[in-house]
Amino acid sequence: MDLTVSGLEKVWLATSELEIPFTQIKRAAVVSLDALKMPPIKRFGKRLSRRNASGRFSGGDENSGTELWAVHGGDEVLVLDLTGASFSRIVLQVDDPEAWAAKLSAALTTEESQSE
Repeated sequence: MDLTVSGLEKVWLATSELEIPFTQIKRAAVVSLDALKMPPIKRFGKRLSRRNASGRFSGGDENSGTELWAVHGGDEVLVLDLTGASFSRIVLQVDDPEAWAAKLSAALTTEESQSE
């Protein structure tokens, strides 16, 4: 899966493109921003609020991974839980997060059934 960002987002995320091998996606889900706990430590980026944050954040202990957030308002976001990647989670504001989550979840299910 390739993500492309533009404008100031490139600055806050410190990248213009992010490649996520599909095998590293454990779960894709739509989550309410109100239900998400934002990691307290900003590693790089900007955080104006939980609803307006772009960058890399972590929980502050050795067990918490780094999360990439690109959120600019709205109520629901696409959350990708990852394994074996440089990020443990990616939180994205996208158009139609339900459709993205359904597409990715269906592809994950297909990949799992083919690998068995």
